[in-house]
Amino acid sequence: MESTLDLTLLLCYLSNWYT
Repeated sequence: MESTLDLTLLLCYLSNWYT
């Protein structure tokens, strides 16, 4: 279940970095 959290964090991080 930790994988899901990691994925969400990665997505948020990517979104922030993309901007």
